[in-house]
Amino acid sequence: MTLRAFLLGLTLVTLVCAGAPYAIWFLGTSEITWSFFPIGVGFPFLCLLFANLLARRMAPHRALTPPELFTIVVMGLVATGIPIFMSGFLLAIPTTPYYLASSENRWAELLIPHLPVWLLPDNGEGAMKWFFEGLPAGVPVPFGALLRAWVGPLFWWLSFVWTLYFVCFCLVVVLRKQWIERERLAFPLMAVPQALVNDRTDENKSLFSRPLFYVGAAIPLCIALWNITGFFLTELTRIAWDYPIPVATGFPPINVRLYFPVIGFMYFANVDVAFSIWFFYILTMIEEGIFNRFGMGVTTTDAFVWGLPSTSWQCWGAFITMVVWSLWMARDHLRDVVRKAWSSSHPVDDSKELVSYRTATVGFAVGVVFMMGWLIQAGLPALPAAVLLAGILIAYLGITRVVIQTGVYYVTTPIVAQATTLVTLGTGPITTPGLAAMGLTYSFFGDVQSIFMPAAAHASRLHDAMHTSRRGLTTAIAAAVVVGFVAAIGCILTLGYIYGASNFRSWFFQM
Repeated sequence: MTLRAFLLGLTLVTLVCAGAPYAIWFLGTSEITWSFFPIGVGFPFLCLLFANLLARRMAPHRALTPPELFTIVVMGLVATGIPIFMSGFLLAIPTTPYYLASSENRWAELLIPHLPVWLLPDNGEGAMKWFFEGLPAGVPVPFGALLRAWVGPLFWWLSFVWTLYFVCFCLVVVLRKQWIERERLAFPLMAVPQALVNDRTDENKSLFSRPLFYVGAAIPLCIALWNITGFFLTELTRIAWDYPIPVATGFPPINVRLYFPVIGFMYFANVDVAFSIWFFYILTMIEEGIFNRFGMGVTTTDAFVWGLPSTSWQCWGAFITMVVWSLWMARDHLRDVVRKAWSSSHPVDDSKELVSYRTATVGFAVGVVFMMGWLIQAGLPALPAAVLLAGILIAYLGITRVVIQTGVYYVTTPIVAQATTLVTLGTGPITTPGLAAMGLTYSFFGDVQSIFMPAAAHASRLHDAMHTSRRGLTTAIAAAVVVGFVAAIGCILTLGYIYGASNFRSWFFQM
């Protein structure tokens, strides 16, 4: 890893993590970080590629090399889940108990005594009131009060989140060889940057030298330009992207969306896998319609169950089965990993991994122990904490597996781990403080989108393909995580104390 690639990557991370909250919640733009290869990374990366093409023609010795370009895009992908779906919830949920407590809801009597105060920013000096409503005009920023309110809770929240990121990173290291060398998963989302980043000496073989490439790129760009123009000139008819197809009464419509990035990514996916995605989607829609027509259904739901509860729970069972079965298929490899971690003389080669198998296995074990201790200290009993943590790791593993095998652009879990814990154990074993603590865990595991683990898996894939420095790439990933959280949290807090978080264009802060 070179210094310029590292600095360019950190610049991209800062732009994504500080720019996304401002663009989405303040300006009201589209969700630029909402996918596993979002426009917030894809567009700057494409601009960088064109700039690098000019550099290769005008000053070849100054052009970025493919490993440098891959390092930059990996750092950007690592940061995509930080500003909205992680930092957003991390600042929204723990701040509401004190701010929204009133004599009507009796939270001060019924809820707050059961919450771990070390995880809640204090409102004693008005810090939460000012965060949601903005500082009054002419009032100087009370830095002392803000530091006293935020530093302690943010330290403990980030200690858990960063440990969770590290555990996911260790899992990726452990499973990389199984995914890439044994199962030969396609990683379709990484096929596009690999096709664009071309180090061939023959420029005529580059995608950028082919007229057909520009014809294909012009189609979605022209449609987007037409719709943008039509926003200002209302006499122009908008070209629709969505085409919902009604089926029958009680049956959900089949939503067909013309989304060109997905078309491009799915070109690199396995045909059988691509077929199975829409086939089982149609099958699920039919099942959901039958349940609706006959009045059948499971009523237990959750704030983040996006479909009919009956089919969502069914899909969650299939999801768990998929994860368990994939780990069972990897049992021989996992056995080798444990043996290598136990004895460095074991013949299994881990030189291609981002860290050694010993570091990954020990790091995974220590991380899980720390997270268990953190959850127990927050108020969850040991058994519910174990079930919750297992559900979180299963969800992350499953989503990562789906993304790297199918190239699915958007995907989330059918059921979240909190609902699984409640339905599996009931409320009795969880206890009242445990239920309160479980509510706070939605801060880091609720709307499970744009998560870190698929980005780490893509980094391992590019490391395998480009033979980058494993120490350099690992350092770049760690730096992207730290800088990303600092930029995102700093931006959200600044916007909150200037304009008021309750004025953001987001339901996160309008509960």
